[in-house]
Amino acid sequence: MKRFSALTAALCMIVLLAFSALAAEYGDMANSWRYEDGQPIDLPSFMNEDEEEPYHPEATLLGIDVSHHQGKIDWEAVAADGVGFAILRCGYGENIPEQDDRCFEYNASECQRLGIPYGVYLYSYATTPEQASIEADHVLRLIEGKTLSYPIYYDLEDDSTIGSDHAAIATAFCEKISAAGYPVGIYANLYWWTTYLTDPCFDNWYRWVAQYRTFCDYEEEFHIWQYSRSGIINGIDGNVDMNFQIGYPSNHGACSISHNCEEAVVPPTCTDFGYTIYTCIVCGASFTDDYVDPVGHMSPEDASQWLFDTAQHWYECSCGEILGTQAHVFEAAENPACTLCGHIRTLTPGDLNGDSRVDDADVALLLWHTLFPEQYILQGSGDFTGSEDVNDEDVSYLLWHTLFPEQYPLN
Repeated sequence: MKRFSALTAALCMIVLLAFSALAAEYGDMANSWRYEDGQPIDLPSFMNEDEEEPYHPEATLLGIDVSHHQGKIDWEAVAADGVGFAILRCGYGENIPEQDDRCFEYNASECQRLGIPYGVYLYSYATTPEQASIEADHVLRLIEGKTLSYPIYYDLEDDSTIGSDHAAIATAFCEKISAAGYPVGIYANLYWWTTYLTDPCFDNWYRWVAQYRTFCDYEEEFHIWQYSRSGIINGIDGNVDMNFQIGYPSNHGACSISHNCEEAVVPPTCTDFGYTIYTCIVCGASFTDDYVDPVGHMSPEDASQWLFDTAQHWYECSCGEILGTQAHVFEAAENPACTLCGHIRTLTPGDLNGDSRVDDADVALLLWHTLFPEQYILQGSGDFTGSEDVNDEDVSYLLWHTLFPEQYPLN
């Protein structure tokens, strides 16, 4: 009787555990290092006190991963904020529509519309290989007809699966995904990778490691590092998980060895650097190199390039900027052309300073010219009396002209 009671109790415990696991799955009540009853836990950032930025020497691209927890996302704003890729939750657990992520179809269609490279992940509740195979069918149903640029990742983290044969579970899932022609990987945090996911079989698939620090301690090869769950990205209300792509792993929207690039040359301008934009025709990655110094503003090579009016001259650079504006320069009365632009002046008699009028300023200039002819140059003839030289009589005559122009005309 005691023996029967012990057996009955063990069976009841197994049934109870199975029922609890099913209840958690069907209600999307995830419990793990980052979820409690399906809700994200407010985790510490694990950042150093000096708040250094997360860093990996081989990080090549910034990405995010999202689910219905982020609500409806403005993907155009996300793309404009520098996000290079996204991993979308497509669902959780077994293959029933009630367990599809309710934002997946919208998120996938927006990524495809905007050309944002994306992959998917499924949150697993599987405790047997048979359940894992069904979860693989769940993913394959949801991605049919979609164009993925990143692998399908299998999210192994739920507490209800601890003690299960994770190697066998992962193998069942990944082999079915691979057989369908898709690249596949495993997501887990650092503790799970170093405690539960240590079987050599995990070397066969891409690794996505979560560790919320300024650096990642995982010593094996990995391909995406989830470094924070408190990122702020335009277009998303609240926090979002942040990731770095490490290197250029194949099947991650990038080229594994080298890019096959088309070149777009942007020539330098007078004030801006020139450069070449290289865009890979395989993966779409884009980078800028081969900078060329600004060429500087042009200078007129001869008088024909100057523009002028009666008072001044200037020139227009090829960039459209107006440069070199200044008054005409005339060296002597007998030379009517500007020494820089070649403009031929037409002076009114008595306009000795070139300001297009005859007044006291011209009288003063003429007076000073009679005293210091080399220092005070006339822009026209100062001989108003026919004496063939310039003297005090000409100064007097010009003065009287400014007072009585009709009685003292200038020739």
